[in-house]
Amino acid sequence: MIKITGGSLRGRLLPAPVPPNVRPTAARVREAVFSMIGQDLEGWSMLDLFGGTGLMAIEAASRGAAPVTVVDRNAGALACIRANVAAVGAPVRVLQGDATSAGPSADLVYLDPPFKEPIRPWLERAAALSLRVIVAEARAPVDWPVSLPGFTLDRSRAYGDTAVALYVRVRADAGGPEAEVVGDDRGMIEDDGGGEGVEGEPLGVPRVVPGDDLA
Repeated sequence: MIKITGGSLRGRLLPAPVPPNVRPTAARVREAVFSMIGQDLEGWSMLDLFGGTGLMAIEAASRGAAPVTVVDRNAGALACIRANVAAVGAPVRVLQGDATSAGPSADLVYLDPPFKEPIRPWLERAAALSLRVIVAEARAPVDWPVSLPGFTLDRSRAYGDTAVALYVRVRADAGGPEAEVVGDDRGMIEDDGGGEGVEGEPLGVPRVVPGDDLA
């Protein structure tokens, strides 16, 4: 079973069996992601376009994000997500639909499509939905585009065969990143596939400040 790594649900187990062809995000990658975007997501909405087990949506809700919406089109994945959400009591809305058309806009859009698919079209889809930040997973190595419509690449990391990228919305008036950088990657250890990646307690320093006026 999969264990939640941070927030109010930290340590809780997700009991539903992982469906075939679903690849849950490894714990070291999850901790790396939340060290980039922040451990406290209160005041942020979140959309996960490829729900899988519901893991990343539950991790975000555990850290205070609301509303949190997770999308998947596969019946087996949807059953898994609903079972996990119910088991831990996470405030997560589950939608059946295709990532090309389903999903509301959200401050944070999380994107983890099947590794076999090209990432660029999905990044552009996420850019159309995200209000502030996009986080994407893909098979390493990845030639991440340095910019998307309205977004710029802030940073990227690789952990074994998984690459992660963070994009932030660009402010139209100043031409710079909307999201304020307030932290660093303390505790983030880039992994070559032979270690555990991130060690120690989850980070508490937010990467992006929730609640700022980003108009």
